[in-house]
Amino acid sequence: MNSTVKALPDWKNLQVLQRSMLPPRVTAFPYENRQSAISNVRGNSPRLLIINGSWKFCYSESPLAVRVIR
Repeated sequence: MNSTVKALPDWKNLQVLQRSMLPPRVTAFPYENRQSAISNVRGNSPRLLIINGSWKFCYSESPLAVRVIR
């Protein structure tokens, strides 16, 4: 890493993607009813949303320059 990259603050430095992060986790889950909560099978619930997969991101220099991605 060169000295220019080190001189940037973390929020502006694209070389710093994370710092002092804990592993992702879920501590609560809204079950549909009591029986679903007792069975504790989250995968069968329509309230479970899996967010793994392809995402579309767009980097903009300014919030005013953001374009909509569909």
